[in-house]
Amino acid sequence: MLTHPEVSIDYIETCWIMGVRDFLRTYGFKIDFSRTTLPQVQCENDEFIMDALRLRGQCSTSDLQHLNACRMFLQVSRLSDIASADGNTI
Repeated sequence: MLTHPEVSIDYIETCWIMGVRDFLRTYGFKIDFSRTTLPQVQCENDEFIMDALRLRGQCSTSDLQHLNACRMFLQVSRLSDIASADGNTI
């Protein structure tokens, strides 16, 4: 979120982190973290849920806000978190 503040993330409600992103984008700054840990890929073709929805462009901003709220309630981040073991169904 802070490494690439130029990428639009419309589905997150206004909060302090979005204010920081706006500041970084306005002045052309970014914050790089030297030691970042991302969740391990659980299976082939695994991806972050919100990235998958945003990049496919089929959801409105309000749809993305609702889906993100649901995702946060369920405490999931990747497609593998909600897919069946064989990966064929969600």
